[in-house]
Amino acid sequence: MSKLRDILDMADPYDAHAYFTCGFICDDCQTHLASDEGFDGCDDICCRHIADKAKAAGWYVPAPQPPDGRMDVQTCYCPACTQKRGLR
Repeated sequence: MSKLRDILDMADPYDAHAYFTCGFICDDCQTHLASDEGFDGCDDICCRHIADKAKAAGWYVPAPQPPDGRMDVQTCYCPACTQKRGLR
């Protein structure tokens, strides 16, 4: 992993998902993205770390929807279910 980012970006769907759900659990198969040692919790540092890890691993989180930019902060799919659903 690259060095940690300085701030949690609530406009980023991965950061927002991590902040509101404190992790990534696939909505289809219930696969859980494990946190690395030392990054267990729901503070900004842990949220940034797990959001970066999910993004790098190919987890799917819906992008904000125009025209108002509403964001679905609950939905996510693991890489296998993302591929099965034809998302990206």
